[in-house]
Amino acid sequence: MGTGTGRGESVVVCTYAVGAPLYFSAMRETVRSALRHTSFDVLAMVGTDCAIALPSHPRFRPISLSAAPALHRSQRFLLKFLALRSCLEHSAADFVLYLDADAVFARRVSARDVSTALEGRELGMVEQNPPPGSPHGRAFFHDHYRHHTRPWLGARDEAPPLDVFRFFNSGVVLARRAALSQICDWTLAEIDRRGPVHQVGEHMIADQDYLQFWANEIRPDCAASLDWSWNHCEHWHGGFPRRGVRVAHLSNACHGPTRRNIWRLRALSVAPGIERSWRRLRAARTRLRGDAAGAASG
Repeated sequence: MGTGTGRGESVVVCTYAVGAPLYFSAMRETVRSALRHTSFDVLAMVGTDCAIALPSHPRFRPISLSAAPALHRSQRFLLKFLALRSCLEHSAADFVLYLDADAVFARRVSARDVSTALEGRELGMVEQNPPPGSPHGRAFFHDHYRHHTRPWLGARDEAPPLDVFRFFNSGVVLARRAALSQICDWTLAEIDRRGPVHQVGEHMIADQDYLQFWANEIRPDCAASLDWSWNHCEHWHGGFPRRGVRVAHLSNACHGPTRRNIWRLRALSVAPGIERSWRRLRAARTRLRGDAAGAASG
């Protein structure tokens, strides 16, 4: 599987879902958006407990993902690396474009777009860096990385300085095949060696921690910082959804998708302007309620 660029290069979209039923509904929107906005083949690793009908399309292939019952909340996130490994086994594509099951394509994306975005590097992700004034800026994530990710992985040298460090969001990942194979080999070996309970203090250690460590220390400078449009989220970008968004992501801090978010994913894929109109309407209603409350109190 894999769709060519005309230069012998190809891209496959990868996603996965396990566990709660709404993850499968969200993943269905991810798959539909990839079929709508790309010419790529789409592979979805799907938990055996999936009870919904998935799209029937010649470019889409669901693959059963059998997983042992989760002994720790981190395990359903760490399954991402099994999904990526399975994708590599079932596709010969040169590039993998991975999307979490709460992310959708919002406009056309070509294989040339993927190759260009990587800028000749092995890996591409968007830095999770909220707008100015947010308490969760780069310094906040750098502190988390130094006190949780690095101790978990047994890092001994000094951490990358703040001006060099990048906290990438792993909800959308672009990767060259060979590099992704190396990442999966290393990560799955580490996960197996460290056992099921991935946690430092109260903080879960998940897929994003492993990818941070790879991109910042194991293979520094391997990752391209993609522009915002590849992983656009209301929690780290203002003006959501901005015009020009390629992939819209409804991340909600590991709490899982909601029924309303399933509708939002569908709308963002079909026409991001629907979300913008809904936000304007909601803001207008909020203002009216505030004006009414002010008039009543006066």
